[in-house]
Amino acid sequence: MQMEVHTIKPAVSRRSGSGEFFLTVGTIFFLVSIFLCTSVSARLGDVGEPIQIQNFPYNHSSTTASRETSRIGSYGCAPSTDESGPEVVYQFSVQERGVITAEVLGDGAGVDIDLHLLRSVMTIGGQAQDCIARHNRMLSETLDEGTYFLVVDTYNGDSQAGDYRLILNFQPEEGWYERSI
Repeated sequence: MQMEVHTIKPAVSRRSGSGEFFLTVGTIFFLVSIFLCTSVSARLGDVGEPIQIQNFPYNHSSTTASRETSRIGSYGCAPSTDESGPEVVYQFSVQERGVITAEVLGDGAGVDIDLHLLRSVMTIGGQAQDCIARHNRMLSETLDEGTYFLVVDTYNGDSQAGDYRLILNFQPEEGWYERSI
């Protein structure tokens, strides 16, 4: 889902196709447009159709180079960082409190890809609002039960897009946990 917010300055009166209505001078109105990004053109890994992660540990190799235009240009947890390059979006759920660890391999030789952990993919003006954490190579964060999004995003435009490998792991806070080394 994508959301755009527009501020509308008040007017004394305004005509619509079906009649006339009045706005109070001095009142500010917000027009909120919400729309789903699940159109026919959405492809797996886009904001409207994230790649579903079912199990941990998770390894996935892909590329940001052949992706469509970026839907997310920046993130609320680092609003001045230019993430205007193409992104790949993943979605996962955790059933209990624990630590998620994500690592992206592939930076170098003109490729610069960053990680962003989100509660939702809601954007306002191209900025993801529900950013929990971000890092250029690896992040680790304690999460409560719920659904989350991990975005692998190209830093500073299309020219730094390229191949990457994503490694994602979840370790429950309680109980026995095994993983291969």
